[in-house]
Amino acid sequence: MRLALSRPKNIHQNKISVCPRQNFSCIISGRYKLIFFRIFFVDCLNYTTKMMSLYFYFSKSCKLVNELIKKCDISRNHFHKVRGEQWKKIYQIIAEKYADKTKTWKNVLHWANTNGYSPKCMKNLLGCYSVEYSTWFYDLPQIISKNEMVYFLIDKGADWYNGECFWILESYVPELVKILDLLNKTAFLNTGWSDYYIVSKKFRWIMGFNHHDIISCIGEGLNLNCFNCGKEIIE
Repeated sequence: MRLALSRPKNIHQNKISVCPRQNFSCIISGRYKLIFFRIFFVDCLNYTTKMMSLYFYFSKSCKLVNELIKKCDISRNHFHKVRGEQWKKIYQIIAEKYADKTKTWKNVLHWANTNGYSPKCMKNLLGCYSVEYSTWFYDLPQIISKNEMVYFLIDKGADWYNGECFWILESYVPELVKILDLLNKTAFLNTGWSDYYIVSKKFRWIMGFNHHDIISCIGEGLNLNCFNCGKEIIE
């Protein structure tokens, strides 16, 4: 009599077919965890760096503005930082209109007054003029209406990874003349010589002063007769 015997289970076969998959999934899961941790760590580091940069930006710019108002004895209503978060939108509009992004999208306003503005706005180039850095701004009331409030952008440098830093202020023209006079006599209150821009609040024109003591003027509404009399025009 033959006994019906069940087929014995292959224990080793089961181990070979199941365990490698489990080990592989564990390895993949571990790699994803490592990648996630790295991404999370880098994002946290970048966020912290940006927050620190913003902290130094606001603290230093506030200190500069307060000192300028005190030393120049001017009203805060006539000279102040751009309020709240407005500076982001203002900067974005100016950069989109005047910065040259034909070489790289990262090009913004930093050194646009040296390397060139956007091709579109360069069609409205009014001229580039060699000036005396410490006195040229005395002519601002002739170039711009005294009653006009303008944006004053101080270029505090840039790098490829963290972008650029601008202090964006608002000022009437007579107060801006006093401010520039003090800044040029004190190396920008000992913060270091800086390039800067003066921009129409309606974004109709821009004036850029660079470290070569050259003024570049673009747009409409500027009276540049004072530059055309006895000052060298740079082609």
